Amino acid sequence: MKETRRNLPPILGAARLLAARFPDLQFLIPVASTLTREKMAAMVDMPGVVLTDGDFHEAMRLCDTAIVSSGTATVETGLLEVRW
Repeated sequence: MKETRRNLPPILGAARLLAARFPDLQFLIPVASTLTREKMAAMVDMPGVVLTDGDFHEAMRLCDTAIVSSGTATVETGLLEVRW
């Protein structure tokens, strides 16, 4: 939870800048198994963001590009060949 509270605001800030420039973008945030959808929804104050409870790898396969903040997630995203 601490990592999410620290990293989510700048990630959402980047998403807002991208959405302003590219209005057709869609944003997907996989909810970690250690969090609840309700807690994540309370932290995400941006319309157009979809929260998913599914598998992280499956969520990343749906993405063309990803913003990641964890070393492990960065490696996994690269192995799935998602641009970041």
